[in-house]
Amino acid sequence: TLLVLALVGVAVFLIVQRFTDKESALGIMAVNAMQIADNPVDESSYYDDFLSDNGIDIKKNKVEVSSGLGANTNENDSASVQSIQMIENRFMTQSVDVFFADYDFFYSLGEFDYMADIRDYLPDEILDRYKDDIVTVKSVETGKEYPIGIKLEDNAWIDETGWYPDSCVVGLAEGLKNSDLAVEFIEKILEE
Repeated sequence: TLLVLALVGVAVFLIVQRFTDKESALGIMAVNAMQIADNPVDESSYYDDFLSDNGIDIKKNKVEVSSGLGANTNENDSASVQSIQMIENRFMTQSVDVFFADYDFFYSLGEFDYMADIRDYLPDEILDRYKDDIVTVKSVETGKEYPIGIKLEDNAWIDETGWYPDSCVVGLAEGLKNSDLAVEFIEKILEE
């Protein structure tokens, strides 16, 4: 009887999860973000209007937000090494579309080709408007030099999130799944 109860419990769990779980329409990761209790931008529902405005069914889709990881570029910090491994894992599994971080950490990921060349995605008007804020990196693996992000200072959306008190960099993950929606999101935060 205990085995039967366990099997029924697992079956019910799988059925409930199957019919209530939403697909990820967009993955946002913010590393080294300030943690604020009950911050609405950390919740998927905060992005429902954005999804709806872009024709995405919010009953079936959500924005996955990961803003709780912190890491620095010091390779002797074992806690950071573990966090970096978790962050890299999210990139390798294509769970990240839009990425925010402080300049140093953002740059370090870019050096190892985790960030996309933003010229392949962002419109020329944005690249021209933010030309003085473009973050360029030289790949350790290929030697290629390319732009990977835009430094945000005095940005209304970043101020609203409370994630970064001074500035941060935003970019797109290499291998992102939903490039159109990711670009729409970046355009939205740049407009504010």
